[in-house]
This record gives sequence, C-alpha cells and structure tokens, in this order.
Amino acid sequence: MMKKLKCTSCGGNLEVEDNNEYAKCAYCDTRYKLNEDKTINIKIDDSVAKSFKGMSKFMIIPFVMVFIFVVVIGCIIFKTATKSQTDFDKTRFNNQFIYKNGTQYKVFVDTLLDDISDSNQKNKDHQVVLVYKDKEVTDSNSIKDIKHSLNDLRYEVTFNYDDKGYINKIVVEEIS
Repeated sequence: MMKKLKCTSCGGNLEVEDNNEYAKCAYCDTRYKLNEDKTINIKIDDSVAKSFKGMSKFMIIPFVMVFIFVVVIGCIIFKTATKSQTDFDKTRFNNQFIYKNGTQYKVFVDTLLDDISDSNQKNKDHQVVLVYKDKEVTDSNSIKDIKHSLNDLRYEVTFNYDDKGYINKIVVEEIS
C-alpha cells in the first residue's frame, strides 16, 4: 500500500512504501525520517553530502589525501609526544659524550674527561667508568690525575653500553 506525502522543501509528492522508514523527494532530493504510521517525523539534513554532490571524484581525491596526511602527521606527533621518559633521559645522557667517539686530539680528550667527572658527580644512577692504561676509575680526583698525565698525542676513544643502552664505560687509548 502506498501513502502520499508532500515534501516540505519543494511541495513535491513523496511516495513511501509501507515497510520503509525513510522517504526521499524525487524533485529536490530532500530526505525524511518517517514515524511508524508513515507520517513525516523529521527532515534529514544532507548539507554535507549536498556540498560534495556537485564535485567530481577527481575533486574529492585531494580532500581524502589531505585527511590521510593529517591523520598520519597526528600519529607521528602522538608517538613522539608519548615517547618514554627513559628514552629521552638515555639520549640526553649519552649525547654529552657521543660526539667524542673515535680518534681525538688531547684537547678533546681533556674535555671528555671533564664531562665524565661532571656526569659522575651529578648522575649517581649512571656512573661512567674511565679506562686508561688498564686502570678503571670513576671518581673525580682519579680522572683529574689521568687528565694531567696525558701527552700531546692523539687518542682513540671507544664506548661500551649497559643493557639499558646507557654509556657505562669509556676507553681512552694512546695512538703512537
């Protein structure tokens, strides 16, 4: 059985089947939700859909691409923002030494030894062992003694890391 209703937007006839809960105007495409007795309950706002109706699929593709780009950037920002404090602390701790790895002149090794001494005084959780001529030290006085005993040579500096990724041993060897 068919029931006739009028579109409230354009006045056109709406034909609704008994088992359908929606109606659509054939003239202006306005949609309606119907009550159980098949009278108009509410007009459905299709303004978003209508704004894209005149667009070709080639015009919609850039919108989709921008949306995907925004989602990806959001995920990257979220991941960066939630990076663990431990990773940040480890990176900050290691960065004070890392640029002095490899072959170095005495002046840079002097600076490295000062950095080790300062770090060991500040960071009781992550002590760095200095190895020089088979002697392992961590205290500031011993490190200063080694610093004053260095010759004007080049040195090879290597690092060892603990199981958490922190530098825990720095080996300084003379290069002849």
